Amino acid sequence: MRDKKQIEAYHNMLKDLTLETGKVPPQAIDLEEAVLGAAMLQPEGVNILMVEIKTHEVFYKEAHQHIYLSIRNLFREHSAVDILLVQTELKKMGILEECGGPFFIMELTNKVSSAINSEYHCKIIIQKYLQREIIRIGSEGVKMGYEDTTDVFELIDGLITNLLNLNQTLVASNVRKISDVSKENMIRIKKIIDGEMGTTGIKSKLTLLDKVLGGFHAPDVIVIAGRPGMGKTALVISLVINISYIQKIPSALFSLEMSADQIDFRLKSQLININYRRLRDGDISQDQFSDLQKSAIETDDVPFYIDDTAGLSITDLRTKAIELVHNKGVRIIFVDYLQLMQGINRYGNRETEISTISREIKKLAKDLNIPIVPLSQLSRKCEERSDKTPLLSDLRESGAIEQDADIVIFTFRPSWYKLKDEMGLPIPSNQAILMIKKHRSGSTPDIPVNWDGSTMCYSDQMEVEVMNDEDELPF
Repeated sequence: MRDKKQIEAYHNMLKDLTLETGKVPPQAIDLEEAVLGAAMLQPEGVNILMVEIKTHEVFYKEAHQHIYLSIRNLFREHSAVDILLVQTELKKMGILEECGGPFFIMELTNKVSSAINSEYHCKIIIQKYLQREIIRIGSEGVKMGYEDTTDVFELIDGLITNLLNLNQTLVASNVRKISDVSKENMIRIKKIIDGEMGTTGIKSKLTLLDKVLGGFHAPDVIVIAGRPGMGKTALVISLVINISYIQKIPSALFSLEMSADQIDFRLKSQLININYRRLRDGDISQDQFSDLQKSAIETDDVPFYIDDTAGLSITDLRTKAIELVHNKGVRIIFVDYLQLMQGINRYGNRETEISTISREIKKLAKDLNIPIVPLSQLSRKCEERSDKTPLLSDLRESGAIEQDADIVIFTFRPSWYKLKDEMGLPIPSNQAILMIKKHRSGSTPDIPVNWDGSTMCYSDQMEVEVMNDEDELPF
């Protein structure tokens, strides 16, 4: 009964749409008949239909929607599918006569001789469905656009979300047999051993960090967190240089806080080892300017993309990320930073909003199969303690960040707080720590690194630069 009411509601919507536009919505009735007929003729036709089409709404004709549901019911019950069984199922559903009776069902099989082109036919049927949905969503947007009480930002978010969610009902199942997954992994490991492919993790080129994490893996969410001044953005810049400038791996940065110009100056400061503030102010020598010009020319082939839209929404991030991955081949995305993003519901509780953003980023990483590195602020709690070491509970505005993250790394500079070492001596300003506070797949050590305040650059400490793959970790 529930499916019947849904189908009636859907077709009432199509009728209203036809009256409003004066046009019949896109459809492919003959192809709908062909794929349903093929499913009742051959097992291959059933398999194609169940794999390619995930919802009855893809079909335009009301009778075809009911017939699809009857075939799906038989398929889920591990039953055979043929004309008589479909008729029996429709009779059980109480809608055989509404679908045209036994003669109509039989006629469907006369429209096709085999399932050889069913997959292609299904794709066209899906395209027609998508066209109808785009028209429906657009029509709803037009109606709401005329309403004086409509919040335009919520309307935009809603329309974009509806469009992006269109394919959620059409995507292929992710259910896989473990033996198939195992075989694929064995092939991949063998290729790595034989030198035919590299490891799947994207290397940071910070030796100890790579030793612990094995690089940044898809679809992990790696949160980099810290208080202001701890060098979160600086770490991202160092990672971008190591990933895109040195390894030529396409990456993207969504910078909600700093402009593209500021990011470019940060990059140049690290690349040619020039004091950032002097570079920004133009206080450099002719030789340094020559180095700057040379570096600018050498960046032409660097696969790094930046978007500095302020107040970026999670919907915007998703839309742009999909384009970057599919069109530019981007393999890792950085977001600076979470608390500056806008959620779908801007007027709800801020903690709930951040939780939604965090979950959507995790979902996006899985959908695109890439690592995403969002930055996050920490609350002032750590500065109020005598021990300034940050804790996971300091993650600002939402516990969901900690929950959704696969890895959490805190940037920490002891000299900022004038801390002393075990001997009671001030810790030098060039020493920093990357604190791995959460790691689903391994250990959570504190990793010592060098910090250059003039160029805001992270690098290996001297004693670990010569480490090879067989060396033990120094902690």
